[in-house]
Amino acid sequence: MIKKPLKIFIIYAREDELYRNEIVRQLKPMERADLVQIWTDKEILAGEEWEPSIKSQLKSADIILLLVSSDYFSSLYIHDVEIKEALKRHELNEARVIPIIVRPCLWTLDSVLNSMQVLPSDAIPLSDVRHWLDIETACLDVMKGISNIIEKIKLEKDETDSERLKKIKYERIAAEQEEFNRQKKLAHEKQKKIEEVERKKLIEQKQQDWSNLLKYPTREKFRNYVNIHQPDDAYLQGMVHEYPQLKEICYLVNSENQLQRFWLRFKRFAFYFFGYFFIVSLLNEQFLHLTSGGTYSTVLSVIGFFLFIGFVFWGISTLVMYCFLKLYEMIYNKKFS
Repeated sequence: MIKKPLKIFIIYAREDELYRNEIVRQLKPMERADLVQIWTDKEILAGEEWEPSIKSQLKSADIILLLVSSDYFSSLYIHDVEIKEALKRHELNEARVIPIIVRPCLWTLDSVLNSMQVLPSDAIPLSDVRHWLDIETACLDVMKGISNIIEKIKLEKDETDSERLKKIKYERIAAEQEEFNRQKKLAHEKQKKIEEVERKKLIEQKQQDWSNLLKYPTREKFRNYVNIHQPDDAYLQGMVHEYPQLKEICYLVNSENQLQRFWLRFKRFAFYFFGYFFIVSLLNEQFLHLTSGGTYSTVLSVIGFFLFIGFVFWGISTLVMYCFLKLYEMIYNKKFS
C-alpha cells in the first residue's frame, strides 16, 4: 500500500513572506523524501481564481501552519475565511493546526491559539535575534517540532488504515456469510419445493392407481399397489371395508403370502428333520454295534422314533394347509386374474 505524503497548507500575512519562504526551504528535505507536499498561494497560476484554489487546498490539507504575527491578526481574510475553516477541520480531527510565532505579538490573548502548543520552543518568535543565532536556526527548531507531529500523524493514519482494513475485512466476511446463508436458504426452499412436487406426484399417482384398481380389480394390480405404496394394515382394512369388491382379492393375496411362508417353513423343517433323523440313526447304529443292543440303544431308538413321528405330523399338517390354500387360490384364480 503506497502512502501518500501529508499536505501542508501555510496561512500567513504578506508582511511575513520572508519567514514563509524560509520555512518552505526548511521543509524541502521532507518534501523530497515524500513525507510532505507543500502548498502556498504562490502555486496559483496566472489567470486562475485564487479564492477557490485556496479553499480547495485548505479543505484537503493534513497540516495547517499559522504564521502568527501582528499582521496575521490584522488580516480580515485570514480570520473571516481561512482560520474558520482551519479550526473547523482541526476540531473534527481532519487536520492538525500548528501555530508558529514569527514576530512578537499578543497572541496569548487569542483563546484558540493560547489553548494550542505553539512553535518554536518556549514560544520564542523566529525574529528574536537575542535568542536565535539566525533565522535558519529558529526555523530548524520549528522543523523538529513539525517532524515530530508528522510522525505522530502518520502513526495515527497507519492505525486508522489498519482499523479500516480490519473493518473492510470483517464487512467482507459478514457479507460472504450473509450470501452463504442466503444461498443455503434458497437451496433449502428449492429442495422443499422439489419434495412438495414429488409428494404431489406421488399422491396423484396413488390416486390414479387406486382408481384403476377400483375400475378393474385384479390380483396383480392389488399386489403392485401394495408393493409400490406400502399401505399399513389399518389402511388396508379400511379399504376392504369401504370397497367390498377388494375383499376377495385382498384375501387371495394374503393367502398367497401365507402359502409362500408355509412352503418356506416346510422346506426348512424338512431339512432339519432329515438331518436329525440321519444323526440319530447313525448314533443308534454305532451304539448298537458297541453295546450289542443295550438299554442305551433302546432309549436312542425311542427318541428317534418320536422325533420321526413329530416331524412327520408337522410336515403333513403344513402340507395339508398348503394344499388347502392352493385349492382356494385355484378356485378364485379365474375370477380375479
